[in-house]
Amino acid sequence: MTLVFASEQTAEGILKALLHQRTVVYYQDTLIGKAKYLDAIFAESIEIITPELILQGNKPAFLQIHNHSDISYSLVRDGKLDDISFPEKVTLQPHKTVRLPLRGESDQTRGKYLIHLPYRVSNLWVAPREGLKIDLSLIVEYQVPEE
Repeated sequence: MTLVFASEQTAEGILKALLHQRTVVYYQDTLIGKAKYLDAIFAESIEIITPELILQGNKPAFLQIHNHSDISYSLVRDGKLDDISFPEKVTLQPHKTVRLPLRGESDQTRGKYLIHLPYRVSNLWVAPREGLKIDLSLIVEYQVPEE
C-alpha cells in the first residue's frame, strides 16, 4: 500500500505528489519513506501521557506513552544518557499505553532537566533497514531518595 501526501484531492494533486516523492510505502508492518513524512506520522501517532517525572535514586518512575495509530512501533535505544537508564527495546502496540521504567543512575544528581531519550523506530525505514531516529522528550526532576 502507498500513502500519498497530496495537497489537493484531485488526480492532478495525486500525480504531483507522486512525481515529487511525497509518498510512504506500507509493507509487512513497516513504513518506508522520507524522514520528514515518517517523523510526522510517528509524532501524530503517539502521546506522552507523563511528560514530567520525578526520579529518586534508582527507584523506577514510569514514562507512559500511548499509541493512537493502527500501526505497531518497534523502538530500539540509540545511545545512552549519563544520569538515567531506560529500556533498550520498546514496542508501542496500536491503541495501547505502555509504561517505560526509567531509573536515576546517581544519587548525586539534583534538579529539573529536559531530557531526550534517543531511539530508532526499527519499522519506519528512511533507508534500507535503517530506522527513523526519534527522541522521546520529557522533563525529569532528580530528587534526594526517600529513606
